[in-house]
Amino acid sequence: MSKYEVKGVKFHKGHEGEPLAQCGLYRDGKKVAEYSDGDWGGESQFWWKDKGTATVKGINYSGKKYEYKGTPEEALLAKHCAEIPPTPCKWEEGKLVHTTPDIFVGDLINEYETEKRLKNGAKTKTFFVLKEKGQELEYTINSPYTKETKDYLEKKYGDKLVKILNKEFVDEGDAEALAKKKAEQKIKRQCKTKTLFKLKGDEEGRYWVFPRPYSPQVRVAIEGKYGDNLVEIINERYAA
Repeated sequence: MSKYEVKGVKFHKGHEGEPLAQCGLYRDGKKVAEYSDGDWGGESQFWWKDKGTATVKGINYSGKKYEYKGTPEEALLAKHCAEIPPTPCKWEEGKLVHTTPDIFVGDLINEYETEKRLKNGAKTKTFFVLKEKGQELEYTINSPYTKETKDYLEKKYGDKLVKILNKEFVDEGDAEALAKKKAEQKIKRQCKTKTLFKLKGDEEGRYWVFPRPYSPQVRVAIEGKYGDNLVEIINERYAA
């Protein structure tokens, strides 16, 4: 089966300010058409790159067959769409909708934009899908995707957790390294104006904050209060 994809997706405003997509349509790596969403309620437009004539046989969204003369690539896309099983209608419960060429390309554009959005945000945020009331809904938390984040989501949502989308774009090890780097940068910033220290029994990554810059006098005060429970004054890692 042929593989279709879109590239160079751009958006322009329609007459009511709605975003209308334009892109190139590719089949098996070869550009076969230019595509544009229709404005004023019109149909989407295809400008086919190939020449020649072929019989285009397809099915419209309601299941009615159609046939007309078009280009060979146009006929291939219509055939490809006609072979896709119908899907539940989003605007009318209990009704099935057949995939037409414009619906098919619209879905490719949505996938393209979703992948782009996830790639851009996957290193600093975690995107995940939950199943709620028969629907799969996407959520975001402002934490990098790490093993700890994954364990937290699995524990909190259990069987409701459908998938963590970051897995498709970020290696867990790379994300872990990035999270540690960001944590280190945060600690260094805090050490400029505060004194950070660890006590026995503190969890990994946890520390105490004394709201004064580090000095020998501050160390004496912390040692006097916590004694042998003091493990480390973190500021001393970065002392010149």
